[in-house]
Amino acid sequence: MKFSKQRIMTIAKIILPIVLIGFIFYQGQNELRSLSLKESIQAIRQVPSWQFILLILSGLLAVSTMFFYDFFLLRSLEAKAPVGLIFRASWIANSFNGIIGFGGLAGMAIRSALYRPFVEGGRLLKAIGWMAPTLISGLSILSTLSLLHIFPAFEVLEMKKWLWPVIIGVALFFPLYLLFSFRRGNSSIHPKSIALYSVVSLAEWFSAGVVVYLILAALGTDVSFAKVIGVFIIAATAGLISMVPGGFGSFDLVFLIGMQRAGVEEGIVLTGLLIYRLVYYLIPFLIGVVFSAREFSGPVVKMIEDKPIVGPSVEVGGVIWRLQLRFLSKIRHFTLALITLVAGITIWGLAILPPVSTQYEYLESKLPHEALLLANSFFLMGGLLFVLLSTALYRRTKRSLYMMYGASFFALVGMALRGFNLISFLAVVVVLALLLMSRNAFHRERTLITTSRFIRVAFVGLLYIGGFIFFGYAFYALGSADGTEVYPSHEIFMFAASSSIFALVYGLVFIRLFNSFNQPVLGERFDAEKIETVLREQGGNYLSHLAFLGDKRFFFSETGRSFIQFSQTGNRIMMLGDPSGDPKEHSQVIASFLRRVEDLGYIPNIYQIQAQNMSLYHDFGFNFFKLGEEAIVD
Repeated sequence: MKFSKQRIMTIAKIILPIVLIGFIFYQGQNELRSLSLKESIQAIRQVPSWQFILLILSGLLAVSTMFFYDFFLLRSLEAKAPVGLIFRASWIANSFNGIIGFGGLAGMAIRSALYRPFVEGGRLLKAIGWMAPTLISGLSILSTLSLLHIFPAFEVLEMKKWLWPVIIGVALFFPLYLLFSFRRGNSSIHPKSIALYSVVSLAEWFSAGVVVYLILAALGTDVSFAKVIGVFIIAATAGLISMVPGGFGSFDLVFLIGMQRAGVEEGIVLTGLLIYRLVYYLIPFLIGVVFSAREFSGPVVKMIEDKPIVGPSVEVGGVIWRLQLRFLSKIRHFTLALITLVAGITIWGLAILPPVSTQYEYLESKLPHEALLLANSFFLMGGLLFVLLSTALYRRTKRSLYMMYGASFFALVGMALRGFNLISFLAVVVVLALLLMSRNAFHRERTLITTSRFIRVAFVGLLYIGGFIFFGYAFYALGSADGTEVYPSHEIFMFAASSSIFALVYGLVFIRLFNSFNQPVLGERFDAEKIETVLREQGGNYLSHLAFLGDKRFFFSETGRSFIQFSQTGNRIMMLGDPSGDPKEHSQVIASFLRRVEDLGYIPNIYQIQAQNMSLYHDFGFNFFKLGEEAIVD
């Protein structure tokens, strides 16, 4: 079996990051064994809310430095885009790249879509391509400073010698890139642009290191600023070669090893890394989703929806642009579903441990203990519904939107009665705010509940609750051993059972009521006179006469001059042949019919089309297969 060069590169891009991450974790397995749950929990609880807010602001300020990438990019192209749009587009592109990545496709797609009105697409893509390598030039400069012992971290390099070629290679990147660029000449990228991008890159990486230092300082460590920045540089280079968005895993482990050598307790380092991921990646990503809800709800989304994904390249603007349109048409809903899923998992983690706050102590003195346990069950129920409904949110169904409103209500009630916590408050309120902002995008009435979907949802629910019981018991065992305050084992089981029952009852009652008050109808019943009028005035096709069997329903165009005949079988809609009536309306009536079918949660199929219309159905995304032959016999 022969492999093409492109196929080998594709396989390598998948396997290499996995191998690198596995190697890094193998190197740090001793450090992983020494992690202390008790220290991590205690460190998180000791951070005051006001200090946590300041850390969030420092993370947002560090992310905002990347705005100047886009500012200098458009200035080099002499494009006059509003500064506000540049800031929002830059924030969306960079925050999405940090979480989603896709090899930089996320940032390229967003910039191409939002800057396209101000600069020609080919020039823009070329400029972005030349800007991309400079994004790590700042880390290259910092790596050089680390090798010069300005930001010392040699003890980490001596302990993990395989990191030496990594940091030396990253340090050499910037001078080699300069040499390559100058040999190509000024037609490729101007030296001034390289200098400006490099300054921004240096500010970006350095400010991220400052955020890490501030987090560790807030957790009570006394490690010097130079030492923290030095370890951060080594960890960032390890994260860079792993090719995982944000260096997840590889960065964290190398930073953990380095700070342990600097005398910081493992639990505090782990807590600092969790806070860093929150304030530098997750919260900016949430803000990016809010910005994207604004930017991609107007002309950009209309352009995406109006143009078929598959079609002549001259209409869409080339293969790359078609891929970008497809990416952007899905990313808004994907990120909302992802955030909801993460919020549900966050609630899961918070519900395992008793809250520690003066509000909880006050509630405990005023309310029965059983009421507080019921509140935690409601809180966990909200998290369970968040996880189960995340896929339905991606499908944009109204039923899932309204169910999420109820889930958010139960989560907020549970949170109010179990004691206020900033993380749980953000987890629920951010999801609720995004749902309210995106409510107009939920045009589908529902998705049909099939046996396979029910089994998948049940499996996810059991996994969620089973994991809660398992880790709850594990925390109980650890807490009993080291004195950490945890829920007793019988209460853990009670939370799991009651929240599951609450979620099941809520789902069944809600779906029953929703279906009772919302019974949408697709198409019309057989009307012989109306159909005969269309066929007589506009003409039909070789299957139009089958309409008079009276066993099908009919979808008419807005003008009433054409129609589609179809029937429903389970969760599928079977269209019989091409539309009948005015040929000029065929594309329009198919588009309207498919939109309505999608809104009702059905899967469209077409039986027996004419060969000359294959390109039309191809543009609507249909796949083809040959079922048989047809003959005319005398």
